[in-house]
Amino acid sequence: MQAALFGDFDARRLARTTDPVTSKTAAHQAGELAADHCAKILADVRVHGDSTVDEIADRLGMKREQVGRRMHALVEQGLLAVVEGRTRRNASGRQVQVYREV
Repeated sequence: MQAALFGDFDARRLARTTDPVTSKTAAHQAGELAADHCAKILADVRVHGDSTVDEIADRLGMKREQVGRRMHALVEQGLLAVVEGRTRRNASGRQVQVYREV
Protein backbone atom coordinates (compact mmCIF):
# COMPACT_ATOMS: atom_id res chain seq x y z
CA MET A 1 0.00 0.00 0.00
CA GLN A 2 2.75 2.43 0.94
CA ALA A 3 4.48 1.99 -2.41
CA ALA A 4 1.27 3.00 -4.16
CA LEU A 5 1.16 6.22 -2.16
CA PHE A 6 4.77 7.18 -2.74
CA GLY A 7 5.40 6.55 -6.38
CA ASP A 8 5.70 3.88 -8.93
CA PHE A 9 8.58 1.89 -7.45
CA ASP A 10 7.99 -0.94 -9.87
CA ALA A 11 10.46 -3.72 -9.13
CA ARG A 12 10.27 -4.81 -12.78
CA ARG A 13 12.15 -1.63 -13.75
CA LEU A 14 14.93 -2.45 -11.28
CA ALA A 15 15.61 -5.98 -12.53
CA ARG A 16 15.81 -7.45 -16.01
CA THR A 17 13.63 -10.38 -17.01
CA THR A 18 16.79 -12.43 -17.43
CA ASP A 19 18.05 -11.68 -13.91
CA PRO A 20 18.01 -14.44 -11.30
CA VAL A 21 15.23 -14.57 -8.71
CA THR A 22 17.55 -13.12 -6.07
CA SER A 23 17.98 -9.95 -8.14
CA LYS A 24 14.23 -9.63 -8.57
CA THR A 25 13.74 -10.07 -4.82
CA ALA A 26 16.34 -7.39 -4.14
CA ALA A 27 14.62 -5.04 -6.59
CA HIS A 28 11.29 -5.58 -4.82
CA GLN A 29 12.90 -4.87 -1.44
CA ALA A 30 14.49 -1.69 -2.83
CA GLY A 31 11.05 -0.48 -3.88
CA GLU A 32 9.68 -1.12 -0.39
CA LEU A 33 12.63 0.72 1.15
CA ALA A 34 12.08 3.70 -1.15
CA ALA A 35 8.42 3.88 -0.13
CA ASP A 36 9.40 3.66 3.55
CA HIS A 37 11.91 6.50 3.12
CA CYS A 38 9.28 8.65 1.39
CA ALA A 39 6.79 8.06 4.20
CA LYS A 40 9.36 9.02 6.85
CA ILE A 41 10.43 12.15 4.95
CA LEU A 42 6.86 13.31 4.45
CA ALA A 43 6.03 12.72 8.13
CA ASP A 44 9.14 14.66 9.18
CA VAL A 45 8.23 17.68 7.05
CA ARG A 46 4.68 17.56 8.45
CA VAL A 47 6.02 17.77 11.99
CA HIS A 48 8.94 20.19 11.48
CA GLY A 49 7.70 22.36 8.62
CA ASP A 50 9.88 23.84 5.89
CA SER A 51 13.15 21.88 5.75
CA THR A 52 16.25 21.21 3.72
CA VAL A 53 17.51 17.80 2.69
CA ASP A 54 20.31 18.07 5.28
CA GLU A 55 17.90 18.96 8.10
CA ILE A 56 15.61 16.05 7.26
CA ALA A 57 18.53 13.62 6.99
CA ASP A 58 19.90 14.72 10.38
CA ARG A 59 16.54 14.34 12.12
CA LEU A 60 15.82 10.94 10.58
CA GLY A 61 19.32 9.54 10.97
CA MET A 62 19.53 8.96 7.23
CA LYS A 63 22.27 9.87 4.78
CA ARG A 64 21.80 13.08 2.83
CA GLU A 65 21.94 11.08 -0.40
CA GLN A 66 19.11 8.81 0.75
CA VAL A 67 16.85 11.78 1.45
CA GLY A 68 17.88 13.72 -1.65
CA ARG A 69 17.14 10.69 -3.83
CA ARG A 70 13.51 10.65 -2.64
CA MET A 71 12.77 14.38 -2.74
CA HIS A 72 12.35 14.47 -6.53
CA ALA A 73 9.68 11.74 -6.42
CA LEU A 74 7.81 13.51 -3.61
CA VAL A 75 7.89 16.84 -5.47
CA GLU A 76 6.88 15.16 -8.73
CA GLN A 77 3.85 13.60 -7.00
CA GLY A 78 2.80 16.93 -5.55
CA LEU A 79 3.37 15.89 -1.93
CA LEU A 80 6.24 18.33 -1.35
CA ALA A 81 7.21 21.54 -3.11
CA VAL A 82 10.35 23.61 -3.35
CA VAL A 83 9.85 26.94 -1.58
CA GLU A 84 10.55 29.40 -4.39
CA GLY A 85 13.02 32.14 -3.63
CA ARG A 86 14.03 30.65 -0.29
CA THR A 87 17.27 28.85 0.47
CA ARG A 88 19.29 28.09 3.59
CA ARG A 89 22.96 27.48 4.11
CA ASN A 90 23.95 23.92 4.88
CA ALA A 91 26.86 22.91 7.14
CA SER A 92 29.38 23.53 4.35
CA GLY A 93 27.96 27.01 3.70
CA ARG A 94 26.30 26.11 0.40
CA GLN A 95 22.85 27.54 -0.38
CA VAL A 96 20.35 24.67 -0.60
CA GLN A 97 16.67 24.40 -1.46
CA VAL A 98 13.94 24.43 1.16
CA TYR A 99 10.99 22.06 0.84
CA ARG A 100 7.48 22.26 2.28
CA GLU A 101 4.45 20.03 2.38
CA VAL A 102 1.80 20.79 -0.23
